[in-house]
Amino acid sequence: MHYLFYKARWYIGVALLLCLAITVMKYSAWIDRKFFGNSRQPANVSQQTAPGGLPSNAISSTNQHSLLASPSSPSDIRTQLGQAQSLLSKASNYASDALEQTFTWESEIESLNEQAMVEPFAGEEGGETSKLFDRLAYVVRRERTSAEELREATTKIESLQAKVENLMNQSSPAALSPIELADISQLHATSKNASEDWKRDVEQALAIKHLIETRSQKADSELAPATVGGKLKDAEAQAALDALENQIEREAEQEEARREKEVREAELLARATSPDVKAILAPFLQPRDVQPRMSGASIAFTRTTDKKPMSLSALYGINALGDSIEGLKRLAKLGGHRKLSEPRWSVHSQPNNWSEDDKAMLQEAQQLLRDYGPVLVKAGLLSE
Repeated sequence: MHYLFYKARWYIGVALLLCLAITVMKYSAWIDRKFFGNSRQPANVSQQTAPGGLPSNAISSTNQHSLLASPSSPSDIRTQLGQAQSLLSKASNYASDALEQTFTWESEIESLNEQAMVEPFAGEEGGETSKLFDRLAYVVRRERTSAEELREATTKIESLQAKVENLMNQSSPAALSPIELADISQLHATSKNASEDWKRDVEQALAIKHLIETRSQKADSELAPATVGGKLKDAEAQAALDALENQIEREAEQEEARREKEVREAELLARATSPDVKAILAPFLQPRDVQPRMSGASIAFTRTTDKKPMSLSALYGINALGDSIEGLKRLAKLGGHRKLSEPRWSVHSQPNNWSEDDKAMLQEAQQLLRDYGPVLVKAGLLSE
């Protein structure tokens, strides 16, 4: 009897404790609702809202002159359309500025360039003028967006502006397509570059024109006092010419560096594709439909759809080019792997079985792959 009595008291105590715990939890929830309302946000909410109701990623996209690619809500769609409208407006201004510069070029520069082709320049002053015309020819030869291309771009911009405006006036507008987004970004970039190119070239050409005219009128100007305005214009023109000279010098240095690089690469390619090198690296240059990979501690192969030479990144990936005995072992095993079709090496994969000649050959092959690997990839003799 005493046992049953104490057992019953224990069960009653446990039940009372559970009821008390449930009551405390409900009371805590009521306090939260009463005093805090909806101010507590879930811990997993990561997207913040910027002023004006725009998502923070939309703000950053706008600042970077990019377009919201995949709008997921009506608000995002309107954000995308607003960004597109802004880019198209800027593109239109850039294209208009560039076209205005082309009109200046046609009226001020083209006739001067034609004059340089027919008029000889003699004497000391003629030599200076001839040099200026050479600089003018340099500016003329630069590649620029033509007036016709600018007019075509303007037509496309106006067409897209009309579409964006029409969409923005709808209550539930559709998002722009990926092709339209790409067109808007491209038109903005192209128009901006065209405006900058034309502005630079017109300024430099007008400066050269001013200096040419100044030299041609030198005899008259010696008789009349120079004005302050004339001196200022001369200084500005000379500054523009100096900037052009510096640019020409930089471009000449860049061209020389490019040519030297081409010569070095050609020499490197000649050495990399010499018969001796191709012979020792034959197992890796042979096109096959497999590429090496590691499977645990062993070398395995992955089938490919096309036959290609061995991948340089795969060789690095299996540590076959590591500067160690383990790297030489991997290279030896791969180069002579029985699953490779000919040509392949006959050298053993274990260092204990290598002769001095075997080890020297493996070290040479490994060094050749490290030195010439990128060149062989560029030549198509190895895969990336």
